[in-house]
Amino acid sequence: MGAEDRSNVVGAVIFLSNICSSISIIMINKQLMGSAGYAFNFATTLCGAHFLCTTVSSKITAWTFGTGANGANGEKKVLTIPIGDAILYTVFADLSIVGMNFSLMMNTVGFYQIAKLSIIPVICTIDYIWLFKRFNPKILASIGVVLMGVAISTVSDVGFNIPGIVVAGIAVFSTAMQQ
Repeated sequence: MGAEDRSNVVGAVIFLSNICSSISIIMINKQLMGSAGYAFNFATTLCGAHFLCTTVSSKITAWTFGTGANGANGEKKVLTIPIGDAILYTVFADLSIVGMNFSLMMNTVGFYQIAKLSIIPVICTIDYIWLFKRFNPKILASIGVVLMGVAISTVSDVGFNIPGIVVAGIAVFSTAMQQ
């Protein structure tokens, strides 16, 4: 298998793993935290379990497929980030994860899914306002198709309340800022 073929396989595995893990996490969270499930009220513990699983799967992926940036002579380079940026990223990442878990706990799965998919247009809006980035019509059309599909598929399962909307809003904004 050539380098390009290997890269395509790795990309496909990562893409499918992302879809499977996202769906699994949502289903498990709703079962654990939902009133129809186990009514597990310890969202922070659940976040810790997610972090542990993410760390283990990331280490397995790195070990299996290799990671790191190569320098001019093939040596591995250590990539660094300024401490202020790392702290800001961490704050938004923590708000994102805790907010999304609380949003799932306080809202229906349909509203939670709509909130998650609203992250994409929020990122585009932030990029447009702060970074002056312009998006071509094909990208905007594809985002519209995704949002319409979510709206159609979750229309019967959307229920919300004011505290749930506030938590979902914080989760969406912090996730968009993290991205």
